[in-house]
Amino acid sequence: MNSREILLDRLFSLYVRIRDTDYYGNFQCITCGTNKGWYDCTCGHFRKRSHRATRWHPMNAHAQCATCNTLDNYALYEMKMIEMYGRQQVEELVALSRTMPKITSSEIEEKIYKLRKLCHNIQKSEKLKINVP
Repeated sequence: MNSREILLDRLFSLYVRIRDTDYYGNFQCITCGTNKGWYDCTCGHFRKRSHRATRWHPMNAHAQCATCNTLDNYALYEMKMIEMYGRQQVEELVALSRTMPKITSSEIEEKIYKLRKLCHNIQKSEKLKINVP
């Protein structure tokens, strides 16, 4: 993995964590439902990060507590995903994750640009004090 993909991972993780927190900086873990503060939040992927087609897909990642993110609780995460998006969309995401796309450097740069912009916009609108890489 190159340095731009590492930056993209960091930005995507930041985006997911701030997207899924409330105005007060709290989040509810997608799998166990525990409410915690923003700094205890991790970016949990439904389909593992090794699936490059869905690695940076917003529907594939949600705020998750550190405990749940380290456990292999796929069945519970899948149940929550179906509640949120419906079975058909989850099945389509799983099918997409099984594809092997070639992601170009220009696509990575475009994703970095868009995620930076989203993070800055959320930061301004919610007056969060975070460092956007």
